[in-house]
Amino acid sequence: MFVHRVNDALRSANVSRETFDAWQLEIRRGFAMSNSLALPIEVFGKEFPDVADNFYVDARAFIDHYNQLAACYVALHGASVVQGKEIRANARKIAALESELKASNENGKRMLELVESIADRIAVDYQNGPFQKNQKTDNGVVLPFSRSHEHLKNNPRLTDMFVCYFDQEAKQ
Repeated sequence: MFVHRVNDALRSANVSRETFDAWQLEIRRGFAMSNSLALPIEVFGKEFPDVADNFYVDARAFIDHYNQLAACYVALHGASVVQGKEIRANARKIAALESELKASNENGKRMLELVESIADRIAVDYQNGPFQKNQKTDNGVVLPFSRSHEHLKNNPRLTDMFVCYFDQEAKQ
């Protein structure tokens, strides 16, 4: 229906088909020129090759976008370099902490073994007989850390003296 109305209007205005085709081409070119940024490039190559050849773009908008993109890239690169350094520093700290924890764990194991050996020696001492004999006193007060404990050897171990003192304190 639309095409018939257009053809009737052309006949009544006495416009030839060639003139109408030229108008259509001019309208398409004008549309393509004013909407060039929104249209795909293939449209210019197929339908309007002469428009594509004489088509100029103001590149300032693209350059502004490119400059913003470049500035963002430089900022992101700087941030990634800083973060990389922080990650490496944290990795070194973690490695140092892991080695310290490992050393502490080994020290803990050694201390546990030492405490177990001391406990074994104390158990042997308790099994061998009474832990105390007659203690020498000074005005009725026991001198627990002196070498006056008769039941201790001439050169007692510190652990034996420690146990003897706290054993006495627990009994009082």
